Amino acid sequence: MACLFGHKWNGCKCSRCGKTRDEQHNWNVCKCTICGKEAHTYSNYKCSRCGKVDLSAIGAINIETVNQMEDLAILLKIAKDYLVTPIRSAAIQRRTHLISNMTDNDALVSIVYSDEESVYDSRYSIRTDFREIAVNSISDQGLRAKIAQDHKNGGIRFGAVTNLKDQDALKKVFLYDKESKVRQAALHRLTDQSYLAEIAKTDADPTLRKIAVTMLSGQAVIEEIASSDKDRNVRLAAIEKLDDQSYLVEIAKNDNDSMVNMAALKKITDSDMILSIARQAANDSVKQEAMKKLGGYFCYSCQSENLPENGQPLACACKSCNAENHDFEKMYKTTSLPGHAERNESWEMCVRCNLTRNHSEDIRYTDW
Repeated sequence: MACLFGHKWNGCKCSRCGKTRDEQHNWNVCKCTICGKEAHTYSNYKCSRCGKVDLSAIGAINIETVNQMEDLAILLKIAKDYLVTPIRSAAIQRRTHLISNMTDNDALVSIVYSDEESVYDSRYSIRTDFREIAVNSISDQGLRAKIAQDHKNGGIRFGAVTNLKDQDALKKVFLYDKESKVRQAALHRLTDQSYLAEIAKTDADPTLRKIAVTMLSGQAVIEEIASSDKDRNVRLAAIEKLDDQSYLVEIAKNDNDSMVNMAALKKITDSDMILSIARQAANDSVKQEAMKKLGGYFCYSCQSENLPENGQPLACACKSCNAENHDFEKMYKTTSLPGHAERNESWEMCVRCNLTRNHSEDIRYTDW
């Protein structure tokens, strides 16, 4: 009724009743900004003005045809929406190949910021993100730095950090990125020893502190971390980097964490130092391990030292009280038997005298 006596046209659309007409459109490339109508000029499946791909115009194609295509937009449309699975898969692989071999940094950046989300290849059950492929192909350090700092997708930022050399950009990524894997990737690329030392000593994340420790070269800061960090794994990483045998001896003797003691002991090679640990370590297990490293043991009965002499094998009978001190280790053996069966045996054997005990076995039948 509102337009009974005539419409009030605003170009192609009545402003009173909403009716549209196919004239006086306001075109923005291929789409009317008033009524939303689209009008494309297709050539070889693709609009020559806006780039939209018409999948219905593609028709039936084969893999050989896909493998000759160069247009990324057409390949993306096929990869997403074509009904035949092998053709979709071929389009994904072809597009991946083309992007991987591109050298135009501006074109690669365009893909990184405007491309679709990942595409699923149901033929091989894998998901492909063309943006990740594109970012890995970008050679311009400035562009990589920008993507590493401002792209909304963490996987893309991670890819941009890979092979990024700009130390200032890497520091910013490490400081401000919200995803741990991106921060770790940036940390692995840092080279400033002072900055790495600061991270190793003060960062709240022990995983990041540990990574920073593995990249340090200065022994003084490594010693500080080995003796003072609150996280065991960080301290163990620092011990692996320590060279000073005397400092390692102090840790082996006096640290309150037995795993840290043992790690330090493992790195010590001087026999006299190892013997001093065996005699002076606060932890009895560390003492025994140090003595074992020398080929000896403390008697379980009288606590006297038993060490090999003149290169001769050490007996299991204590030199002082004659008590037996065996060092048993668990042994296993599996033997195949006729009739689809196997015998599983286990026992304990002394590593010094080969005495065995606690032998057990069972026979199990395997599947045909």
